[in-house]
Amino acid sequence: MHPTLVIAQREFLQRVQQKSFWIMLFLGPFLLLLALVVPIGMAMENESTAHVLYIDQTGLLDNYLYSTENVQFVKTTGSIGEARLKSEEYDGLLYIDKNASGWETKFYKTENANLKKTSILETIVKQRIDEYELLFRADTELPKVSFQSSSFDVEEFDKQDLNMVAFVVGLFAAILMVIFINQYANMVMRGVVEEKQNRISEIILTSIKPFHFMMGKIVGIASVAFLQIGVWFSFSGILSLTVYKWFRLERFNNKHIFETIQQMPDSSQSFEINTMLNDFSHMNGLLIVACFLFYFLVGYLLYSAIFATLGVAIGNDTDAQNFTISITLPLSLPVLLLSYINDHHDSAFVTFLSIFPFTSPTTMLLRLPFGVPWFELAMSMVVLFASFVMAAYAGTKVYRTAILMYGKKPDFKEIMRWCFK
Repeated sequence: MHPTLVIAQREFLQRVQQKSFWIMLFLGPFLLLLALVVPIGMAMENESTAHVLYIDQTGLLDNYLYSTENVQFVKTTGSIGEARLKSEEYDGLLYIDKNASGWETKFYKTENANLKKTSILETIVKQRIDEYELLFRADTELPKVSFQSSSFDVEEFDKQDLNMVAFVVGLFAAILMVIFINQYANMVMRGVVEEKQNRISEIILTSIKPFHFMMGKIVGIASVAFLQIGVWFSFSGILSLTVYKWFRLERFNNKHIFETIQQMPDSSQSFEINTMLNDFSHMNGLLIVACFLFYFLVGYLLYSAIFATLGVAIGNDTDAQNFTISITLPLSLPVLLLSYINDHHDSAFVTFLSIFPFTSPTTMLLRLPFGVPWFELAMSMVVLFASFVMAAYAGTKVYRTAILMYGKKPDFKEIMRWCFK
């Protein structure tokens, strides 16, 4: 067997035999779900009610634009110019019209708008129009509704707010990415430091090359990570299928929504579920899963190569841990900039974060549910993989020199000299 595979097998068996691994394997998904759901629920609970003035040129939706906990609708008449003066006391002005191509809705924000996400308003308006259309037309096809958002000072409309389902999917995938890469890349570093301190590496390196030793540890721990990811994804799939069947969510898809709302007293709830299912169906789930696996694998390889190099060069677990925060901070940066990325997902800065190898794994996962140009995705993948190759090449040189050094801690200049030696 190849020396790399021998080391990988040893690392894999050593970790899967630990009780803590199996505890987190089954308990982890529930803790992660709790950590994700609670902040979102608290944020939604703390949102104040927005007051929206509206003009309905069709005169058809007066009985359907009823207020909710999130949005209070107030009707007005006249032109947009006349209503603009009245809307200063509100969070915005909603203009509704209808033509041969479908419904057109435009929302003008005011300067002191209290509505943080116009996607909430967009969802409500579309649900009310769907409710009107399906109750008064013998047609199961949902109507075409366009929603545009702007301020009074902007002539062209630009949809800047994003649907909540895509937001949650991107956030969940990005948080998983940060957790997995940090956990397993740190595991590589701790393993290298431990074996150097115990001088086990001196015995191992008498029979294999330093490169095979380093890559064996990386591949072995990666196999543990993929086992955990596989189990978590399987749990998620089983749970999703169980929820879909148990609550008979097929009733709320576009094909059966007309029959469903006639049988349920609360039609607004039916449309909320229908909107969520449509948002899920419009996302390319296979692409998101494939990109998650790619960015995790290559991102993990990049960070683990850097961590292994750091561990073998410093040789002390406490000192090495002090450096990991600054190294992994770029990986968490897109999650900290979540609001900016959602509002400016096509900006030059966000595009840079999507291509820069230390931030691309999380940034791309935040953007993927909303759609990313294929050339940006391809460039991001190429740059990330090339960065791993360079990190592995430089790390091997440091590994070869520093693995048998004890006592003296090299400085940054000396480590860089080893990389380019």
